[in-house]
Amino acid sequence: MTKDNNPAGSHSDLPYQKTLIPGVLSIHSSFKKLTGFPLCTKLEERPNSTLDQPFAPIQVAVVQQDKNTNPTPSGKEYKADGLSTHIRTPFGRLFSLDAEFLKKEGAPPTIAVNSAYKRLANLTVGNVSSLGWLARDLVNIALLERGYALLHAAALTFKGRTILLVGLSNTGKTTTALKFAQNLGAKLYGDDLVATDGRQLFPCPHTALNIPTNSTPGLLAKTTQLARTIIPFYENFGPEKRHTIEHFVGRNAIASPSPCSDIVFLKRSANQRTELIEKNSATAQLSSSNRVEFTYYDNPLINAHDFLHNQNNIPDAEQAELRVIGQLVDQSRNILIKGQPSYFEAELKKILMDE
Repeated sequence: MTKDNNPAGSHSDLPYQKTLIPGVLSIHSSFKKLTGFPLCTKLEERPNSTLDQPFAPIQVAVVQQDKNTNPTPSGKEYKADGLSTHIRTPFGRLFSLDAEFLKKEGAPPTIAVNSAYKRLANLTVGNVSSLGWLARDLVNIALLERGYALLHAAALTFKGRTILLVGLSNTGKTTTALKFAQNLGAKLYGDDLVATDGRQLFPCPHTALNIPTNSTPGLLAKTTQLARTIIPFYENFGPEKRHTIEHFVGRNAIASPSPCSDIVFLKRSANQRTELIEKNSATAQLSSSNRVEFTYYDNPLINAHDFLHNQNNIPDAEQAELRVIGQLVDQSRNILIKGQPSYFEAELKKILMDE
């Protein structure tokens, strides 16, 4: 495992990388797998030639950095060091879990953790966030600083209409989006995460697909998908074989960036109804959906950085997210569909066919 003593300055030499949002965002890392990271299941080895490395204007880095590993007997320690903020959490008197947030001019935002943190922080407990959650929050902050936002939503495009599907987990976003991809030939942006700049939607093709066990191809994948549904936090410690959006539907079924035409809010209900909703209501619902999924505004490491360095990363990010969401809502037709999945599909088909 690579140790990096100058993470912000040497991220391009890290052994693993992945373009998370084509043409927008890439990640560089000391680690091949970031447990619990929703934007991809595994990273790829860095090409030998810089010419072979995909270009993305927004970059982040997650690295291993072992400094003084002696635990802090007095308890958790927060420390500002130059442009970075460091949290050290003692594990008894044996060792400590160290995490650092670094923002440096001309370098990507970086999370650095020690080897103990990488081995043990697979779950978020108290002020110790899992490595995957740290990486997700880092990505959120980096995107929002550059005018992009991640959305907790599915999205597809068909015959010139590009639709964002918003709903809580297990509402039916994935099932609905996949049916239109498989039965009508619609192209997908994602089934749970989609990126936007307030005008266009951008695909997140490497997210792990949230599909029922009986729809998962391959015995190993079926077994691990079943384990995920019945064992709490399985993805944080159990072996996995998960399919990404791109792997499941094929690269040609991944959509290209396109302006959003409709935002559709799906809510399960015994009563079926479809109606247009006001922009203020749509903005509030889309913001609420994001708050259910994302945690950057509660991240103790980033909040400590704001406190110790007198910065406003969290408030600035929240304002940027609201601004991007507002722009997206302003240009779109905003529709609420209440009912069950079969009704969702029938109503969405009318929207896609512009009936």
